[in-house]
Amino acid sequence: MTRDPAHLTEEEANRLWQRAAQLQAEAARRSEALAITEGTAELDEEMRTGVPDGYALEHVRAAALEAGIGGTYVEEALADLLADRVATPRLRRSQRIARRMLGDPPPTVTARRVIRADAGEVLRAMEAVLPAAPYHLVLRDRHGDPAQGGAMVFDIPDAGFAGAGKGGFAGHASFADLRQVYVNLREVDAGTCELTVRGPVAWAYPLNAGFSLVFTGMGTGLGLAAGSGVAALVGAGGAALGIGVGLTFPAALLFVAAGGGLGALSGRKGFRALHRYGLQRGTGALENLLGAVAMKAEGGWG
Repeated sequence: MTRDPAHLTEEEANRLWQRAAQLQAEAARRSEALAITEGTAELDEEMRTGVPDGYALEHVRAAALEAGIGGTYVEEALADLLADRVATPRLRRSQRIARRMLGDPPPTVTARRVIRADAGEVLRAMEAVLPAAPYHLVLRDRHGDPAQGGAMVFDIPDAGFAGAGKGGFAGHASFADLRQVYVNLREVDAGTCELTVRGPVAWAYPLNAGFSLVFTGMGTGLGLAAGSGVAALVGAGGAALGIGVGLTFPAALLFVAAGGGLGALSGRKGFRALHRYGLQRGTGALENLLGAVAMKAEGGWG
């Protein structure tokens, strides 16, 4: 059964406050995370809803604002939370392990752009650009007023594992493990808006961790083979020089072990680099999408 998006569990509320504070800290280049504790302490029983261990979303927003966290970052954190809500606790635990294996990549791929147009013009541009080629995005859900920072959820129907080798928006999205994008629009000042597009990618981290193990195993095998080859050369050289087997055998073991270790390290680092490249392709695809919306909203060549 689909859970009510207007209610969050206590754990989800805490995660939303923490993520919103992190986003604000990154944007402003200063730490605001301590405000989360103060905002949490100010919550009382009157803010609780009929949902066990939960809060009304409007109260979560209000507490974040009272703690000094900007509404924009609250909405961005909410978008991340909605993307993560479909994950089971078991999947979230496996994602945490996978992130360590992958070098702690971000949970979402994000792109932002300031557009010189009001919210209505940007929304009309999105209606024209997003469903059309080459993006073909399909609106799945909406949370709040899109013109006031609400989140819109779009599917990427052409994205999938089979499309990772293709070009175009769907191909880049596939390579980055993007299957949905969350869009937020906020007004910066009169006639100027900031459009943010983010796509959750943490859902694929356990799978990518498995690929990382495969690459590590392949690297280990190649390293052991290389180490064995070096050990054989060392042994042959030792025999030619009349060095006893007691000296060459430990050296052979050392070369084999070193080759296997270096091979494993190279395989893991190689896959991490490939994974980062995929995320960069996804980011570039989202930036191109924002550019197309901006051109449409701002009047094209003018």
